[in-house]
This record gives sequence, structure tokens and C-alpha cells, in this order.
Amino acid sequence: MGAKQRLEVELEDVDGPESVGPLPADAAAARRWRLTRVQVRVLAAAGAVLLALGGAQLVLDARGRARIADLAGLPAVVTDLSAPPRVVAGELDERLPGWEYQVLRPERDGLPSVVRRTGGDAITLDGVRDGDVVWSVPLRTVDPPADGWNPYPPQCTVTPGDETTATCLVGDGGEWWADQHEDVPQTSAVVLVVALADGRVVHEHVLEPNLSRTLGEAGDRIVLAEREGGGDASPVVVTAHDPATWDVLWRTRVPTGARPAGYSTQVFTETVPDLVAVDAGQGATLLAAVDGSVLRAADGVAVSGWVMDRAQEDVVALALSAQPADGQRRVQETELWTADGMTVFPGDVLGVHLDDGSLGDVVLTTDGADLRAWDRDGTPRWTAAGVTGWSVMVVDGRVLVDDDTTLHAVDGRTGGALWEHTARTDMSIVATDGRVVVVQEGFGGQGEVPLTAVGLTDGHELWRTTVDDITWVSVADGRLVGQRDDGTPVPLG
Repeated sequence: MGAKQRLEVELEDVDGPESVGPLPADAAAARRWRLTRVQVRVLAAAGAVLLALGGAQLVLDARGRARIADLAGLPAVVTDLSAPPRVVAGELDERLPGWEYQVLRPERDGLPSVVRRTGGDAITLDGVRDGDVVWSVPLRTVDPPADGWNPYPPQCTVTPGDETTATCLVGDGGEWWADQHEDVPQTSAVVLVVALADGRVVHEHVLEPNLSRTLGEAGDRIVLAEREGGGDASPVVVTAHDPATWDVLWRTRVPTGARPAGYSTQVFTETVPDLVAVDAGQGATLLAAVDGSVLRAADGVAVSGWVMDRAQEDVVALALSAQPADGQRRVQETELWTADGMTVFPGDVLGVHLDDGSLGDVVLTTDGADLRAWDRDGTPRWTAAGVTGWSVMVVDGRVLVDDDTTLHAVDGRTGGALWEHTARTDMSIVATDGRVVVVQEGFGGQGEVPLTAVGLTDGHELWRTTVDDITWVSVADGRLVGQRDDGTPVPLG
């Protein structure tokens, strides 16, 4: 017999009980598909990575939805701009805010919305509930149309410190701007305090007739500015009243020079918390709202703009700058006044059409060549060389700037260029839904408005359309609205 041979077999380490003897055919096939421990660990790790990626994407998606939801209610924001808009049948649920339909207060707290309305043969203060006028207070008869006639309209505001009443300055008078300027002095002037619940006139303060007046609010007081003595070179007297008692809290006389040619004799006033700006054609004088003291005397620097809060409801800062006489050169510097003081910025301070707060209290300026970003205290953030424009949006950390024919997207953290969209003609920013931005190209001169939607992330064109029979597109109550030549609003959907 031959020598015995020893056969050594290296068995693969697999999970499960050891087996003895030959495997059946089906068991052998099953063993060929059985995973090793290493393979199981690799697959488990891969699965964990996929789950992590999927979870991260879900978190990003949730954050994106939350960010877009936070935009709701802001000016120029529409819920969904994924498809081109078209004119839809029917009328708007509510009138568009504007000079002829000024919404002073929306409907809330059980009180109707309050509207100063021009219609028919009268200007009225109306209470509107669920679209129906529930009370109406006449303010002034509408003057018959006449070339060059500029009547002084009533001015109304919700009473400071009292959300249940409105205060209106009512009078007559106006200006003729025909062959030459002529003032038509007031023969009557009265301040009415109206209850919003039922339209009752709860107080009536009769004023002396005067050439012109303006009414405003500064903090918790009503401010009236009027020309003393009625002459167009007369000083302007600014008076602050307690809105509840009508007591005079302070009175300040602001000197003015003769009215320059082409300037109205009306007094321009603007207020921010703790500040009153008065401009009677010779530049702005700034007063402290608390006591009427002069913070800045007029020296030719005028109110050139203002910064609104993110809801575009209240002015939070005033921009003052010297305007060049030739109208061609760029402003050299701008004073930005807030309740906390004044900061000087080089160039023009830009008003922001929409700000979602993603960059904090950023201040944007331009010198006609570059765009610059600053903190509110004047600390520089960045410069975007070669980016210019006047219409601005801040959305999701991006700054969108429109310079008539090019829409620039800039990284709001660094100022780096992200993308550009070039229009075929003059362009203006219309709206965004947080994913795309819609621009209007052209101004409806041919009875049609071209609209283009581009992605906020990469500037890729999503859609392009033309809406006929309108001259302009804007946003009202979270939807796109077209306007015809005669001002008639057209709902788009």
C-alpha cells in the first residue's frame, strides 16, 4: 500500500454553525452567496453614509422650506414663480394700495381696515370690513380737473399711541403751476380724530388758515409743519402735539430762504424714531423729536432717500446728501441718520426693495462704479468692483443689483460675483419666491410686458413670457398684479 497522504484544507471563516460532511447542492449554492463579516461591515458603513446623506438632504430641504416660508408677507415676495404668469379672470380681492387708495391700517383686532380713498367727487376716510365700506368720513371735495392745478390733499395717519383712532389734517388751498407759480392759501384747516370702530369724529381741532401744512408722526406725538405768515420765504414752524390732549409739547422755528424756481411752497417732512426732517427747499433741518432741538441746520444737504424696515412699513433711517446742480455727477457722500446718531458713507446709500434679513443690518452704497457693503456703524464689509445699480434685493445671503440692463448676483458675505443676467432692454426687479427672481424687461410701451425668471442659485433662465395689455407688473398681497395705462389693476396667476 502506498503511503498515506494528508490533505490540509483551509476553511473560510463564515458565520453560523460548523458543518460536517459534504454540503448538499442547494446549501453549497447558498454558501456561495453568504456574506463575510468584512463584507457585512462594509455594507453597513455604506448604508450609514447613505442614510446620513439622505438625512442631511432632508435637513437642508426642511431649512430651505422654512427659509422660503419666512419670506411670506414681505414686499415683492410671491408664493410660487415656477411657471409663467397669465392674466386671470375676475378682479382683485382688495384694491391696490396707492395714492388714491392709501391703506392706513389693515383689518385686525376686531377693527376694520382704514383707507384714505379718492373716488367720485370726494376724498374720504373709509372703514372697510371684508371688502365692504362700513363707515365713511368726507375729507375734501375733489376739485374739477384743471391744467396746472395742484390741490393740497388731506393727510391721515393712525394716531400715535392709539391704534383705535386715526388723525387727519383737512383743509383747502393748493398751487397753480401754469404760466407761473401761484399759491392759493388755505381758507380753512382742521385736524380730525376719527374712531376706527364706527367712524365717529371724537375730536376736532380747528387751525388758523395758512399757506400750506404737512402732518406727520414722530414717536408718540403728532407733528405739524407750516409756513409762518403765509409767504414762500417765511420761516417754517414745526409744532409737536400730544395726540390725546392736543397740548403743545414743543415748537421750533426753522429759517428758510426764498423759494428756488421750480420748488413747491409745501413743506416736506419725514420722521424716523426720535428724528424729524424738515425741508422747505433750502435743504434739510433735523430736529430731535423729544424736544424740538436742532440737531443739524440746513446747509443745502437734502433728504435723498430713506431706509425702510424689512416690512417696508416704517422708516428707520434717513439719507441726507448734497445733490449736484448739474444732475450728472455722483453723490460724494451720504449722511445716514438714525435714532442712534449719524454715520457718513461714501457715495449714495441704496434703498433696498426687499431684505430678508440674511445679511443683518447691511448698508449698501454705490459710487457709480462699485457696490460696497457696510455695517450700520460704518465698518466696511466688502467691495464688489464693477457692480452698479439702483434697484436692490437681499435674499438668502445674496445681493441682487439691477443696473437697467444687467442683473448682478453678489455673494453677500464676500462681495464675490455669483452670476449675471443680461436683458434685451431696460430691466427692473419685480418679485421673488426665494428660488427664482422675476425681472421685467421694458416698460410696456407697446402694451405688453416681457417677464423673465432666473434661478437665485445660478442665474439659469427658468422661463420667459410676455403679458399683453399691461404696462407694469408689481406685487400686492403676495401675488403678481399687472397695471394698465389707466391704472386699472389686472390679477395675474
